[in-house]
Amino acid sequence: MPVLPLDIFWKRLAESGLLSVDKIRGIQATCSDAIKQSGSLENQTALAAQWLVRQEIVTLWQAKQLAKGSVSSFFMGEYRLLEKCEMPFGGVMYRGRHDPTKQSVSLVPIDDSASQRVEVWTEIIRHVERAAETTSPVLSRTWALESTGEHRFIVCEDLGSVVSITALGQTSRWPIVEAVLATLSVCRGVAEIHRLGGIHGMISTSVVVGPAADLMVHKGLRLLQYPLFGDPLCLVSADSFRSSRVVSKLGEKICFVPPERLVSGEPVTPMGDVYGVGCLLHTLLTGSPIVLKESPAATATFIREKAARLSTLWPPIEGCPKEIQSLLDFMTATDPHRRYCDAAEAADAIAACLQYSEVSPELPPQRAFQKNLLAVVNKSAATVGSTSRNRATKISRRYQKLSALSFAALMVLTVVVIFFNVADMVTFGIGFQRSFGCYSRQRKPILFIRCSASGKIFLRW
Repeated sequence: MPVLPLDIFWKRLAESGLLSVDKIRGIQATCSDAIKQSGSLENQTALAAQWLVRQEIVTLWQAKQLAKGSVSSFFMGEYRLLEKCEMPFGGVMYRGRHDPTKQSVSLVPIDDSASQRVEVWTEIIRHVERAAETTSPVLSRTWALESTGEHRFIVCEDLGSVVSITALGQTSRWPIVEAVLATLSVCRGVAEIHRLGGIHGMISTSVVVGPAADLMVHKGLRLLQYPLFGDPLCLVSADSFRSSRVVSKLGEKICFVPPERLVSGEPVTPMGDVYGVGCLLHTLLTGSPIVLKESPAATATFIREKAARLSTLWPPIEGCPKEIQSLLDFMTATDPHRRYCDAAEAADAIAACLQYSEVSPELPPQRAFQKNLLAVVNKSAATVGSTSRNRATKISRRYQKLSALSFAALMVLTVVVIFFNVADMVTFGIGFQRSFGCYSRQRKPILFIRCSASGKIFLRW
């Protein structure tokens, strides 16, 4: 797309609402003087945009949008959008600011067409409500689900310029004590999610983040939870992982997916989260996920094949204390029933290795576990579709066997039944109406499905 002429660029800046018209006049004059003094022969619009970014009047993303002529994408209600980031499994996340309070936030828009599905919208509400209840300092904060005009979006904490352990490219081993302490912190956060009736489901090194300087000294870790971990519509969490396209998107994250998830296609359970935390600890201690193969698909195949024969896919770590190795063997067992039942039990075991007090008494009371509604609906639809296809085939074959004589006999029987029904209606019709009043011809039950603000589904006849 060609860059706008300079005069149109300033007009678009005025239309965007980012600055008042009076302020733009003063800035425009100062910017023009700066460009003249530079003596540069580059595109004047590009020079003006670069000057605005250097003066921190607009952000780089805003300047690029203005240079392309876009003026309608800088606000969501009272929130000013500053930067745009693509999420790993689709969708976007904006870094922004709440103009009335000047508070920095992250905003995750919800795709309108997907949210029209009752099961998707219900899962979104469940996840937002649960994430908003968490208090663990290691978890990213999720505050609210808001709607303004045509926008629906989730308001989250702005973590600033954080990077993941994966993006930082740390390949060196963490010291044992620091790795176990970091894992305990992460496990405690996941345990709180489990106690509130949910799961994390996306544990890997890519969702363990922090400032680069802090990560270099093995501190300041945060665990991204919903929706910042990258699956705002919960579609990947409900996927069966049978598609090579979905598996390829996982990248290195495939190493942290529990074997039973890859074999059965069912969503992650609390025991699956324990597996992910164990893999995280193993990776911190060794510097890289050892089960990673040449591609995500090859890694998934390796995990499926080896899980049936091996008790754990993660080999013993040279020089690792016996207690920590035993902990890892339990957490990364290929049989989920050999693992700790949830992250609270795993956190207590990690704390015991460090001779700390138990974590579980500090956690909220246990709530009933909520299954992934999308996965339930997808599985039901697949079962019904398969049954319907089989039934249709059987019926068609059965009717092919009917002889002409049988069909004629069936027609005669139908005529006789209709004749007697009409006679009964003539004879008893008046008495029936007197006995039961005015009988509605529309007595069919109608099923209403609606989703309340609290996320509950109500079925009413």
